[in-house]
Amino acid sequence: MTPHKARLHSGQTPVKRRRRGFATVMALLIVVAVVAVAVSLVVGTTGQVRQADNLATAQEARLAAESGLSYLIYRLAGTQVQGGLDGRALTLAVATELRRKLDGTPNLQPGGGRIIHDPNLPTDPNDTHDPNEIIIPSILLSGTKSFSASLKLQEPTGDPNGPGSFTFRLAVTGRSRLMARTVGVDFDVATDTGGQTSPGAGGVFGFPGGIVSNGPITLVGNSRLRAVNDANEASILSATMSTGTPLTLNGNCTIDGDGYMSNPDGQASLSGNYSIGGATRWSGDIDEHIHAGVPAPELPRIDTSIFRPLAVNTVSGGSSGNKTFDNIYVPPNVNPTFAGNSKIRGVIYIAQPNNVTFAGNCDVKGVIVTEDAGDGGYLSNSVKFTGNFKVAGIDLLPDEPQFAALKAMPGSFILAPGFTMEFTGNFGTVAGYIAANKLKFTGNVSGTIYGGILNYGDTELKLTGNSNLRFDRQGYLDRVGGAAITPPGFVPTSEPCVLSVKAGSYFEQ
Repeated sequence: MTPHKARLHSGQTPVKRRRRGFATVMALLIVVAVVAVAVSLVVGTTGQVRQADNLATAQEARLAAESGLSYLIYRLAGTQVQGGLDGRALTLAVATELRRKLDGTPNLQPGGGRIIHDPNLPTDPNDTHDPNEIIIPSILLSGTKSFSASLKLQEPTGDPNGPGSFTFRLAVTGRSRLMARTVGVDFDVATDTGGQTSPGAGGVFGFPGGIVSNGPITLVGNSRLRAVNDANEASILSATMSTGTPLTLNGNCTIDGDGYMSNPDGQASLSGNYSIGGATRWSGDIDEHIHAGVPAPELPRIDTSIFRPLAVNTVSGGSSGNKTFDNIYVPPNVNPTFAGNSKIRGVIYIAQPNNVTFAGNCDVKGVIVTEDAGDGGYLSNSVKFTGNFKVAGIDLLPDEPQFAALKAMPGSFILAPGFTMEFTGNFGTVAGYIAANKLKFTGNVSGTIYGGILNYGDTELKLTGNSNLRFDRQGYLDRVGGAAITPPGFVPTSEPCVLSVKAGSYFEQ
C-alpha cells in the first residue's frame, strides 16, 4: 500500500526554505556592516588628510611670515632718519626711507609697486587710514605663499627725548592659500651717536622728491616737473606758513609726483589743464595727490668754507669769451659776466656782495658756491644763467692734480646761501643739489637734475614759460655711492636717529 503524503496547506513554509532566507538576511547585514566600516575608514582617512593638509598650509603661512619678518628686519634695522621728529613727521621720515629702499624694486612689483602711507589726517569720516602707519603691500614668495606687513608708531613712553621713547611695531602677515599667520617685533628709535653719515642723515636728503622749499611753489604756463625713474622723484614740498596757498599751478602744468604742504590749512590753487601725481583735473582723484599738514624735513645749515681753500685763482672781471678758468675766487663787488664759450672748471667761489652772470654757451664743470649773504641777501646778490649753457658735475672733471681734492666730494652743484638763482635756456645735466634763498626758472629752461632743489628763503620758487625739469634721484645715488649721504657743504643741525630691534619684543598672533 502506498504511503499517503500529507499536502501542505497554503501559507506554510518548508523548514529548509526558512533557513535559506535567514542566511540571506545575515549576509546582507554583514555586507552593510562592512560597507559602513569601509565608509567610516574612508571618512576618517579623508579627515586626517585634510587635517594634515591644513596643518601643512598653516605651517607654510607661518614660514612665509617668518621669511617676511627676516627680510624687513634686514631692510629696517639701522635705518637712519632726521633727529628731533615725532608723530606724523617721524612716520613720514621712516616711510620715505622705506620708499627709497623698496619702491619700484622687483620685490614690490608683483604686489603693487609702492609703499602705502598717507601723512594727511583723515577728513572723511569713511577714511580709516592712520597717518602714523606704513603699509608694505603683498610680496609674493612662491606659488600661493606671500607676506604683507604694517609698521605703526606706538604711543611714546617715558621721556619723549630719551632713547627708545618712540617705538614702531612691525607686524608681518604670511599667507598660504586661505591660511594666515602673523609675527612681528618692535623697533626702538634713538639718537645715533656713531658719528657716521648714512641714509637719511640731514633729513631733507631722505625726501624722495625733487623740490623742498621754505616758501610757496608756483608753476605757470607749460611748466613741467618730470621723474626719470619713479614718480616720487618729482614730488614737491612747501614748508611755508606765511600763505594759505603754498602750491599754485596755473596753465598746462605737470608734476609727476605728489604735492606736499606743511600748512595744515593750506590749499593748492589750481587752474588750467594741470596734472599732479598722474591725476588730472578731469580724473576726480587729484586730492589724493595733494597732502596738507605734512611736517617739513629739516634743511641743514650750509657751510661753504670747505671749498674756499680750493679756489686759488682770483678773477678781477668778466670774460670776453673763449677763455678757460680753473678753481676761481670772485672777490666782493666784481659782478662779472662770463661770456659765451667760456669754460670754467673746478670750484667757483663767489664772495658777497656780487651779481654773477654766466652767458650763452658757457661751459661749467664743477661746483658753484657762495659766501653766505644772510636771509635778506637775495635782494642784492644773484647768480644768473642765461641762454643755452652746459653744466656737468665734479665727477666729470679731468684727472688732473688741481681737481683731485674736489673729485672726492660729490653731491653738490650750487650752494648759494642768501643768493637769488635764476635760470633761462637749456642746461643739460646738473650733477648734484641746488640750494639758494630764492630760485626762478623762466623761458625755455630745460635739463636733468641729479639730486634736488632746496629753497631756503620764505620766497616764491617759480617756474614759468616752458620750463621742463627732470629729476633723477637714482642717478644721484649712483654718483655718490648708493646712499642718501649729506653732500659736501651741508651740515645737519641735529643728530640722526636710528631704528634698532627691541630685545625680547618678538610676538605671534
